[in-house]
Amino acid sequence: MDEAYIGGEKPGKRGWGSRNKIPFEAAVERRQDGRPLKIHLCRIRGFRSTEIARNAKARLVSGSTVYSDGLYCFKAVTDTECEHVALFMDGGRKSVRLFIFK
Repeated sequence: MDEAYIGGEKPGKRGWGSRNKIPFEAAVERRQDGRPLKIHLCRIRGFRSTEIARNAKARLVSGSTVYSDGLYCFKAVTDTECEHVALFMDGGRKSVRLFIFK
């Protein structure tokens, strides 16, 4: 699971808190062999625990393991009895070598 923004073509504030960007979360469901099966993109109001918990309750299966980049709000998936594993990454090419991204 990860977070991102869509938009930003208009001039103004950059990054988090920009009024001309739309926040969304992305989740990838993987098969038993680790290959991706589905991707789910969902517009959210912001990167807050309440938003992540609401979407997790609607879309995740209890008992799932959710991997994220460690953004604090993703811990809210545990509200749906999912396990949360935070993978703190420094970005760049090293992060794509992690087992979860294979």
